[in-house]
Order: sequence, then C-alpha cells, then structure tokens
Amino acid sequence: MAEKRTGSLREKKTALFLPVWTQYDPGTEDVPLLCFPGHPPAADTLQVRQPSCIIGKKFGQGRRWGSLKIVILEDDAVQALQIRDYLSQYQQEHAGFQYEAKTYSTGKRLLESYCPDTDLLLLDIQLPDMLGIDVARQIRQRDPRVMIIFVTNLAQYAIEGYSVQAFDYILKPINAFSFSKKLDRAIRVISHAESDMTLEIRSRNGSRWIAADAVTYIEVRSHEVCIHTQQESIRQWGTLAQYETMLRPLHFVRCNASFLVNPKYVRTVVKDQVDVARDMLPISRTFRKDFLNTLAQYKGGTL
Repeated sequence: MAEKRTGSLREKKTALFLPVWTQYDPGTEDVPLLCFPGHPPAADTLQVRQPSCIIGKKFGQGRRWGSLKIVILEDDAVQALQIRDYLSQYQQEHAGFQYEAKTYSTGKRLLESYCPDTDLLLLDIQLPDMLGIDVARQIRQRDPRVMIIFVTNLAQYAIEGYSVQAFDYILKPINAFSFSKKLDRAIRVISHAESDMTLEIRSRNGSRWIAADAVTYIEVRSHEVCIHTQQESIRQWGTLAQYETMLRPLHFVRCNASFLVNPKYVRTVVKDQVDVARDMLPISRTFRKDFLNTLAQYKGGTL
C-alpha cells in the first residue's frame, strides 16, 4: 500500500511536495502516505504527526508561463484599445506569455458577469455609472485573490486603493514602457501566489483543506496555532515554526515571535504595527528588519 502510494506520487511530475510526515501505513511507521484532496487514505491509516500541506501545480507548469485571465474596465474606447495594444506588444516581446482579455465599459456589466478565476483587473476609476474604487470593493468581497491595478489620471483616488488591497496604479496617459514595467511586477507576484498549496485542517468532524494563499496570518496561542482567513479563524495543533517552513514558498514572514504574516494581505505599516486584512499586529524590534525587507521585495515584485 505504501509503496503504491509513494510510487504514484513520484509519477505526478507536475506536483511538488513538502517532506512532512503526517500520514502513515500502520505496518510501516517510516513510510508517509501523502494524499491529494479528494483521495484520502483509509481512516485506520491516519496518525497525526505534524501539520500537513500539499503544493500543487506551480505557475507555468499547470499552464503555460504568463497565461493570465485579464479584465479591463475602461469606458473610453480609445484607452481600452491602447491597453489591449500594450498587452499584445508585451506578448510579442516575451516569448511564452499568453493571456485572455475581456473589456467592459461600465462597472455594472463587469459586476454582473465577473468570474472569480480572474488573475488581473485593470480598472479605470472614473466611470459613467460608478467609481472604479466601488467596483473594486464589491469584487474584493467576492474574490480576495485577484490582483487589482488602477488605471487613472486621478492620483488621489489611486491612494484609496489600499482599502481594496490594490497592487499598484498606472497614471494616464499610459506609455508602453511604464505599462510593461507594471505588468512585469504583477506577473512576478502572481507567479508566486499561483502555487496551489493547501493546508489540511483537522477537527473532530474530520479533515478539510483550505488554500494556503487564503490565509492572512497565523498566530500562536499557548500550544495551539490560530489560522486566520478573511472568513474565519481556525485553531489547530502545531507550532509556528512548522507552518513557517511549510509556507516559505509563499513568502510568509514573521512580524514578531507570535505572528506569521502573508505579505499579500498587508495593507499598511504604521510605526510598530502592521495592518493585515484590517487586523493590527505588532512588529517587534527583533523581526522588524527582516519583515520590512521581505515586505518591500514582495510588494516590489522582486521576490
């Protein structure tokens, strides 16, 4: 049984697995049985050892490198066409870059047909029916993972992008060089976020899996850890160090000894506190330098 499972895992070449020892064949204490969600081992083989996770297809393995689903919200037909031209130009300059783009001229139409598998939103702020920032707020409630870039000639509105975790903004008039640089940064960040890593959550009612990218931060409380998402907080057995090792591919970083933060959900840093998905967490002197360096590299797209 164990030999069959480990053999099948080796054959799945598009998947990467962390060497966590979580599920064992009762007859061979040293052989882990790692399983895919939806294909759990028999109940009598489960023995809790450490928190477990699976990393699925990395960006560029499950689909071609740079393949993005892009949505453009722009009421000016000339500006919308220019953005499409710049995307086409970027594709010609970057071998292997693939994308699908849809264009909407009103916020209402976008909201009515929005699909949460979108990778990148390019949003104008001044629209005929509503503000782009309000469109972004409604989309963010439905889709916490999509990357948002505002395209606007109103810099003061772009600053409000922090409230919807906007990645960046592009000021009009747009030029090809600036657009290309912004897209470079966006792709680098998306490429890290696109690993289908999942964490196993165990309870008395059984196990379930959550996307690691949906975790905003993890904190340690006594001998338990508390995993926070935007929808819930879940208590689990384990140590923060174990989760830190597991989540290193997604660049989770400690802001102090008790909190492990997903930089994707950092909104602002104010003095010795960081706003993570609207929760204010303390930044300790010991971890401050590494935390701020990692955050700057992640937001700057260099990680």
